[in-house]
Order: sequence, then C-alpha cells, then structure tokens
Amino acid sequence: MIKRTIFGLLLFIIIFIGAALSFNYIHNKDHGERPVEGYNPTMGKAYIVYDGMKINSMQGYTSTLNTSLYRDSIFPVDSSKAVTVMLPDSIDTGADIRYELRSFDGSNLVEDGDFRFIERVGDLNKYSVSLRMDMTEGVEYSFVISAKKDKEAVRFYSRVVRLSAEKLSDFIAYAISFSDAAYAGNKASNQVASTTDAVTTFNVSGTVASLKNETEETSSEETIATSTDAMAGVRVADIASVFSSADAMSSVYSASSVADITSDGNPGYVTLNSSYEDVTYSGMKIERISEPVPKVREVSTDGAVIELKYKAISEDNNVVKTYAVSEYLTLEYNNGEASIDVNDYRRFVNQDFNEEGFDAVTNSISLGITADRTPQFVASENSKVVSFVADNSVWIYNNETRTYSNAYGSSTEEAEKERNPQEGYEIRLLSLEDGLLDFAVFGRINEGPREGQNGVALYEYDIEGASLREISFISSSLSLDAMRLSVGRFCYYKRSERHFYLLLGNQLLDADIFSGQMETLVSGIPTSQIMVSEDGTVVAYPNTGDTINVTAVHILDFKTGKDIEKKEPGHVMALLGFVGEDIMYGVSEPEDASRDVDGTPVFLFDKLYIVHSNGVVVKNYEKEGLLVSGILFDDNTIYLSRIRRNEETGAVEEADDDYLSYKPDEDQSGIKVKIVENEAENEEVCLKLPEYVYVSLSNEEFFTKIIGGSSDVTIDGREIASDENGIYIYAPSGITGVSTSVGKAVQQVYEDGGYVVDSYGSTLYREKQMKPYLTVAGTFDYKAVDQPEDTLAACNYMCLLAAGIDADYDEVRSLNSWEGSFLQYGKEARGVNLSGVKMDTAIGYLSDGFPFAARYEDRFVLVVSYNDDFIRFYDPIADTEVRQQRYLFQLKVNEHSNEFYTYYK
Repeated sequence: MIKRTIFGLLLFIIIFIGAALSFNYIHNKDHGERPVEGYNPTMGKAYIVYDGMKINSMQGYTSTLNTSLYRDSIFPVDSSKAVTVMLPDSIDTGADIRYELRSFDGSNLVEDGDFRFIERVGDLNKYSVSLRMDMTEGVEYSFVISAKKDKEAVRFYSRVVRLSAEKLSDFIAYAISFSDAAYAGNKASNQVASTTDAVTTFNVSGTVASLKNETEETSSEETIATSTDAMAGVRVADIASVFSSADAMSSVYSASSVADITSDGNPGYVTLNSSYEDVTYSGMKIERISEPVPKVREVSTDGAVIELKYKAISEDNNVVKTYAVSEYLTLEYNNGEASIDVNDYRRFVNQDFNEEGFDAVTNSISLGITADRTPQFVASENSKVVSFVADNSVWIYNNETRTYSNAYGSSTEEAEKERNPQEGYEIRLLSLEDGLLDFAVFGRINEGPREGQNGVALYEYDIEGASLREISFISSSLSLDAMRLSVGRFCYYKRSERHFYLLLGNQLLDADIFSGQMETLVSGIPTSQIMVSEDGTVVAYPNTGDTINVTAVHILDFKTGKDIEKKEPGHVMALLGFVGEDIMYGVSEPEDASRDVDGTPVFLFDKLYIVHSNGVVVKNYEKEGLLVSGILFDDNTIYLSRIRRNEETGAVEEADDDYLSYKPDEDQSGIKVKIVENEAENEEVCLKLPEYVYVSLSNEEFFTKIIGGSSDVTIDGREIASDENGIYIYAPSGITGVSTSVGKAVQQVYEDGGYVVDSYGSTLYREKQMKPYLTVAGTFDYKAVDQPEDTLAACNYMCLLAAGIDADYDEVRSLNSWEGSFLQYGKEARGVNLSGVKMDTAIGYLSDGFPFAARYEDRFVLVVSYNDDFIRFYDPIADTEVRQQRYLFQLKVNEHSNEFYTYYK
C-alpha cells in the first residue's frame, strides 16, 4: 500500500513536471528564455534616517565616483553631527561599515570612521555615528558610506551640510501633502471617495495587485505637524490656490490667471503654469501603488528641493496602465506670512510600455502619457523593425514576425516593483541594421555581473535570436549628470571597424573594441564648443579652446570617416551650430573679435557659411560694408542683426536686419513622432508607422536572453574628468547644461529656476525669494583708494574681508583676478563674475549676505544695502557711503552692461 502510494506520488510529480516543461517549450520555442540573473537587481538601496523618517534612497556603487557634479541627495546635521543610516540586508552584518566625510568634489578627506550597528528593521539594518570634526556651517561636504568585506566594497553617496536651524521636516510634509492633493482632486473628480475601506483589484501584466484605498479626512483648516512654533500657520497644501483651470465652467477657474496657463491637456509634464485639470490627471482614474521615499535634492536654512518618486496605476474600461512618476518641489519658508511657498514644481509622468501600446487601428505604437515628447527610436531601412526607448527601457518591435521584446530595462512583469531598475542610467540608441541593434547604456549598471559598476556599456541585440550581449565596457568615475553632457550628447559605434566613438567628460575618444585600447581625438575644447548633429553622426569643433582665436574648424563625419578642416585666411572663426545636418560658422577680422565683460566672446562677422559634412559650401552670406553683430535661429529662418562701419572714422551704426532661410533635409525615415489626444483629451505620444507597414492586432512577446555575461573588453576611463572651466546649470531634476559664463548661467536660472555650480561642485547661485531689505554695512572694514583703476581691487579686497578671509590688499591688487584671489586664499568662498545679469539677480546675492561690486561711471563701487526703493553703496574714491534711488542706480550700471562681481559660500 505504501509502495503504491509512493509510486503514485512520483508518477504525479513526473507528469506535472513534464507538462510544465512541455508548455514552457511550446510557449517559448525559438524565443530564448527570460533571464533572471541578468535582469534582476540584487543590490538593495541605502537610506538616511532623518527625524525618524527614511529619506534619500541611495544606490550602491562598486567603483569610486567623482562627486564634483554628483548632486543626487543631501541631508542636514545639527551641532551634534549625528548621522543614522539604513543599509540593505544584502550587505552582510559582518561587513566593515565605514564612512568618509570629504570635500564636495571628493578630493580631500576630512575624516573617516566606523558606523555602530543599532538594530534590524525589517529587511534593513540601522547604523549610527557622530561626526568628530568641525564642519563649517552652510558648507556642503561629500558623504560616503562604505560597506567592505573580503576586499569588495560597496559605496553609497550623498552630501551633508551642517545647519544651525532648518525646517526640512516641514518641507517634506508639505511636499507629500502637495502630491496627495493631486490624487485627492482626481478621486473627487471621479466621485470615488468613500467613507469605508474598499479594495480595488487590478490585473497588471498578469500579476494581481490588491490595492487598499485609504480614506483621508482633509480640511483646509488642517495643519501640518511641525516642530517649531514659527510654522504653526502652515496649512496643508491647497493646489486649487496654486493652479488655475482652463475650463470656464470649473470651480477653480479664474479669468485673471487663465492667461498664465501654458500647458493644458498634458498631465505627462506639469509645472506651475499647467492647468488644474492636468495636475489632477483629468479624465483618468489614477492612484499610487507605491509610497514615495522623499529625497532631498537641496536644503538650506529656509528652503529645500524635494523629490518624490513612485509608481501609479490607472484603470479605464478594464484597461490597466502603470506609470513612473517623479515630482520635484522647490519650497521656501516665507517668514512674513509664516508659510511655505512653492517656488517651482515639476512633475514627470512616463507610462510603462506593454503590448497594449501596439495600436492596429491607428497603425502606430503608442507610448502613452509621457513627459518625453521626442522619444528615441531607430528603425530598419524598410521601417518594419523598430527599436524605441520607453521610460528608460529598450523595446524592439518586429512587424515581419509580429513579435516584440524588452531588450534592456524593466519588463512589463516588473511594473509593480519599486522603480529601481530604471534609475541611475540613461540609454543611447545607436543603429539598427543587418538584424542587429546597437545601443549604449551610461551611468550605473543596475543588473547582471557588472551591477554597481559605473561607466559606459556598449550592447548588441540580435533581433532574430532575441539575445543580448555586452560588446565593451568603459569604466568612468563621472556621475550620471556629468555623463549626460558628454556621452548623452554623442556616441557612435562603427560596427564594420569595431570602433566606438564617444564624448566622455572633456574628451572625444576612439575606443578600439578589438584591442581594448583608447585614443583621445580631441581634448582641451570647452564642452559647449563641441557641436553634434541631430542624427549623432557628425561632430564639429574649433582647433583651440581660446574661443576668440580660433583659426580652423574641424568636421568629423563618422559615417564616412572623413575629417574636414575649414579655414579662412586672415580671419578668426566661430562655430555657430548645426542647421539641420549642415554646419554653420562665421568668420571675422581678428580686431572684430573680443570678449564681453563676463568673458563671453563677441564677434562682428563679415561672412557666414553653411557647409555639408563633406566641407562643400551650401550657402554663404556676405554684404559689402556690413557686419553681422547678432544671430537668432528660429525654425527654418536665421535672423541677422547688422551694423555698418564708417571706413574713415571707424564709428559703427545700426543697419537694417536681414535673414537667411534654409530648407532642412526631409526626414527619410518612414516613422514619425505624433502627439495625439485620447478619449479623455489628454495628450499621448506615439510612433506613427508608414502606410506600407501594418501593426498587427496580435503580437507575441519574446523574452530576451543574455549571452556571455560581461565582455572581456574593459577600457579604463576613470581618470577622465569634466570640463574644469565649465559653469554647470541644474534644474531641480538634474543637470540641464553647461556655460562658459557665470553671468549667463545665473541669469538663465533666475528666469527658469534651478541652481548654478562650478566644476568643483560649489553652488554659485540658487533660485530663491529675496528678502525685502538687507544690509551688510559695518560688518567689515572699508578700503579707500585714490585712483579709479584701483577701485576693483579695493572692492575685491573688501569682499574677501566680508567672506571672513584675512586677505592682504597689496597681494589682491597684484593678482588682478577676482576669481583667482578667492582661490588664492582657499575654497571657503568662491569669487564670481556676474557680469551681464540683471541687477535684481545681483541683489539676490546681497540678500544672502554677500555684497557685490558694480561698475559705476569711471569706477567700481561696493553695494552693501538695499530695500525696495533705495541702494546704498560704498565709493572707494570718495571714501563714503552713498544712498541712491534704486532705479537711478540701475540706469548707471546699465551704461556699463551690468558689470558685477561678488562671491558665494
């Protein structure tokens, strides 16, 4: 009896396993297998514990980062300098858990030490330490958590700043309340609010998720829990008071504010100028399926930038869609109103792609609601095979076989998981031909044998075999933000020669995949002066980094391999950019090339050229007796400002404007990006296929398999740095550009929001509200001089004293360099040339307690006080303070193009 029972059980098990294997074989025949190890991250995140809450998720790196442009997160400490962290249980408790406190760029070690284990909390381990060394208040430091065992180390990076007072807990509470209000508004509009708990079940990619809708009693009189009496008046975020409706029938419509709405029907990207309908996801039934862990991107005594990232889900007519949502709030405490002001708000929504995106009715691939209006895609010559990027994942659609694959990144089966696989890296699609897709991933590698490594990985995807293999890996110490400005702009793989070309930091490189050797093609050229064509196959750059002494322009066509040099005898040159796929540059006499007060090159061009990548001139512009003083690109027209020079006197006068028109090459690709409205009148992005390609009603998913793991070709690029002379512009969500002029970068941030940093990571300017008045008079000694030419040195010296630096006037005068004088005395403060900004921007520095020098008539004066109506400045020649009406002072400094100098700590 027992034998018969055992035999029956064994037979049942054999039949069950055989059936399962048969089903798996039939279902995945010729597809390959879904990789598990290659696509599933194994390294958990670390967190900072602040005021009892978990904040600042940090990914682990197995390589060392250059932190000068790494601004992912920051946390404050008070005088106790206590730091508490939580590490994932994937890090063995027997590991050596240490920390490093470094200068912002990581070059100098301030102190290091050991963490002390506190307790286990769920799947995390809590550690604590109190920093020993004195930290200069308000100065940001790099903070590195290191977990080391058996000579293998995992590092988690953040920043830390000591503040005597801050309101971060209140800012975080307000940010969460602000985000909650959007979903509450959505729920109210769909009339699904309930006084009892309800369970909604969605079927997401074959996985059942039970979501509990929690009811919340909200009231306009409810206050956020605070730790300070000063915050007692802060209310729960009321987005109806921030956003106006574009619908005249709406209860939040305001005729006076509707003109400010610049975005309507686009819930994928929301700003303070979006409509109330967009911020509340009008027409959708949406809710969160994961709770955000707040990340503090920036923090000061009275302000903070808070990031919230999470997954959301919507359901309509039994169609389920999931989204990756990122919100960024720039908040500031308003002392006068005892309230929190929202200075900037940006929300990015990117829909997860799945098979529902293949729309046979419109013959398109719908990427849904997404913040990205210019999605990356490449296609085969006949457009029947297309690869595209959707929410940082690579997808392939093969119309000929009616199949699709997730080649890299999260699959649809991972839609409900924390958005870990899609963070820390970006993708560049390179080419799709001969049945192979080439693409590059730069930043942190999140999966597979290289998990935690940082650099640039080159991949090849075999479409027929649905297989992925790594071709090469270039290690780098640059942060993702730094690589966005280089690799993100240009990389090109020439498969026939096995050469991988890319911009990395401040160099243009040629990596030989066969030998593993790397050659520098271009270096010493400002990043902003290296131009890249829209299709990413042509690079143009000047022959020197000295922008007013360029004598040749190089054009590299990586498709043809040609290197063309353009010159103009007796002239200097300036690259102006790409016009379609052609290059435009101007030439001028050497004496007509100069620098503005902020160091920006200024040219008077006597000729303009537009040339093909092969060097052939397409169009040139030259008018006798006239010089081009300004150029403005607008669609297919180039507007030219001109002057006329008197040959006898040399005097110049304004001449009539002119223009150049051009017809860009028509896009030969059969696939077009279209913006369409769905039934709820919300805008969606789709890839419209040509008429001769028909999207199938039914498509089968092929699962990608990994071949070979990591490649044997690893190239060391860790010593390559960013442009040390660059001035970097950040939005709340990350880096947006680089400039050679502090003034122009600061002015852009003043108008658009964000902050400006130098190549060492020092913050030169941040978006803020100015105090109504401030004075620094009497906080440092004045310096009188006899000659106007010495007044700038006197102002320089006084600013050093105001910064708390014991400087010597004669030494400052002999240095004759505003920025150089601050570097001479250390890095406690940074000298800043603000020339060209609006006066209100310069006053923003004084609002923070930093006086500024201004060119006034024949001298420089130091501005030490302001209010709404008056400016007070010290005149080093008269050796006295002068009080002047603000508008009159502005007229005076405008005469000298707003030449300002200050410093920042």
